[in-house]
Amino acid sequence: MPWRSADSACNAVPAGDEDDWRSWKTVGDNVLHIELRRWADAMLIAPLSANTLAKVANGMCDNLLTCVVRAWDWQKPLLVRSCCPHKLFHVQD
Repeated sequence: MPWRSADSACNAVPAGDEDDWRSWKTVGDNVLHIELRRWADAMLIAPLSANTLAKVANGMCDNLLTCVVRAWDWQKPLLVRSCCPHKLFHVQD
């Protein structure tokens, strides 16, 4: 798998949703989102859409990104940068 070697980081191939389902066939096989979680020292989601934020907040895991977040080791940093204007998050009383 391309993410295993720091030497090949420049040649890494991005993984997609289909790769997560194709990475295992039977019990005991490696699962891509679990392997990515183990491999990463930190995670940055930028830009974070309101849709992805809502999925993460509600525990929905319908794509590779949300599966990695759901499986994330919370001893490691997870950083996000919203793509929404800051006024969208401002609540007026």
